[in-house]
Amino acid sequence: MHELERLTSEATLGDLPLQDLCISHKTLGQAVAELFDQNQDLPGILVEDESGTIRLISRRRFHERMSSPYGLDLFLKRPISAFLDMCHYDDQMMEVLVLSHGESIDMAVRQGLQRNARNVYEPIIVIFEDETLPEFSVRSLLDFQVLLLAQAHLLGKANQRIREQQQETELYLKKYHQQQRKVQAYNQKLKVQQAVIQERNDTLEQQQADLLEKSEQIQELNARFLEVGAMLSSEHRKVFQATFAGVNRICRSADRILAAGSTLEEEVQVLHRISDSIAKVSRQVHHLSVKASIAVNQSQTIPSGFSTINEEISHLLSGTFEASQQLTQASDRFTQQIQDLSQAAQSGMNTAHSLISDMGEAQAAINELDILVKQPYRQVLGTAAADATPGPEPTPGLPSPRQVSRPLATEEFAIEPTLQAAVKSAHASCAVS
Repeated sequence: MHELERLTSEATLGDLPLQDLCISHKTLGQAVAELFDQNQDLPGILVEDESGTIRLISRRRFHERMSSPYGLDLFLKRPISAFLDMCHYDDQMMEVLVLSHGESIDMAVRQGLQRNARNVYEPIIVIFEDETLPEFSVRSLLDFQVLLLAQAHLLGKANQRIREQQQETELYLKKYHQQQRKVQAYNQKLKVQQAVIQERNDTLEQQQADLLEKSEQIQELNARFLEVGAMLSSEHRKVFQATFAGVNRICRSADRILAAGSTLEEEVQVLHRISDSIAKVSRQVHHLSVKASIAVNQSQTIPSGFSTINEEISHLLSGTFEASQQLTQASDRFTQQIQDLSQAAQSGMNTAHSLISDMGEAQAAINELDILVKQPYRQVLGTAAADATPGPEPTPGLPSPRQVSRPLATEEFAIEPTLQAAVKSAHASCAVS
């Protein structure tokens, strides 16, 4: 029965081992007995008469009849048709079950078992038909025992598949329980994460409320900046214009002072030369008076009025020398004052140039302040509101909300560094003015 090993669940009667032995109704009973003896697997024999009618003789019925009294003497030497007629006469004809070759094994077993108890294990006639040849058909015999073995084999395979599926089901069930435990663990984590998300949402809502409040403060601050900027712009332009005019006047006055200092310095040089000339004349007069005194002493006669002249010359020399010294001292003091005045004028010039440079920078800072205060703070507010919008829910593996966000109460709205520099420059300019 190796053919049964290759059967599948879709197998039909045509896939089973069949017997197609068919004899004439004139065949002697002895020949039929020999056929059964030579073919132990033969379940029965098909008998065809002159009209083409097919009748069935099963091995069990044949041996039962032959084992009856005088059975061998009656049927062995006579045609097999006599055996069939006797069975018909005794009302012992078989209930023949005819099935198509495409019938399933399970259905064939059910129909075979529905026969009466005497014929339940008799062979089944299997008909092979071809739709292209309607008049052509082939009849074969199927041993009901083979049919039951085939069904048992298929049931065994089905049971094997069921056991395998049960094992796979148990394995899947174990995996399912494992996955279920993982899902429960994930649900716990999800609950924790949802609590964290809720806390974060509450924090974000609080931050959003704080941002709205801060935005109102920023709008008020913006309005004040606009007012201050307008005021600073108008007042500082006036102050800058007046300051530039004053600095220009300082520069022109310093230039005149420097020019006057140069002229005075030249006059001082003239005074120095005059003082030198007076000192030179005084020395010459003194030298002449000395020579005159020597000459008078050598002549031993003193002209009349010479002593008076000598005294006047002495007084003149003393006055001339004293005037020369005073003139020199005054010239030195004048020179020192001219130098101090020149240094002060040069320092004023440097200060004026520095003021001009600082005023230029202050003017640029004021212009930048004017631009900054006129810029709307809507972009700042929009950016702050976008930062306060709650983001997507965190997923496992991402940083916690406490790591991502920080309380808004600790944040400070600071003016940009450029605006701070501009305000400082404006205040410095006001202080200088």
